[in-house]
Amino acid sequence: MDAVTYEALPRRAGAGEEPPQRSLPVLALGDLLVTAVYSLLQLWGALRFSGISAFSGVVSQDGFAASMWLSVRLALVTTVINLVLMVRPRV
Repeated sequence: MDAVTYEALPRRAGAGEEPPQRSLPVLALGDLLVTAVYSLLQLWGALRFSGISAFSGVVSQDGFAASMWLSVRLALVTTVINLVLMVRPRV
């Protein structure tokens, strides 16, 4: 087992030093790219399969506004509940 030495520990920035710059990890950018391509491919497939005219007709149907407003409210409530459960207050 290797011994942990003082030099191996990360240093904190002192009074005259700037903190180290953090860059966005390559894996995070890769995840973002894969997610974007996956989402855009699904949207492209739906538009190609049914055409843009099918989507314009959905907005004019009865009950669309009420259903959309319900979806927005449920998304907001879900987000607030997740934030309350996941974000720890700093003490």
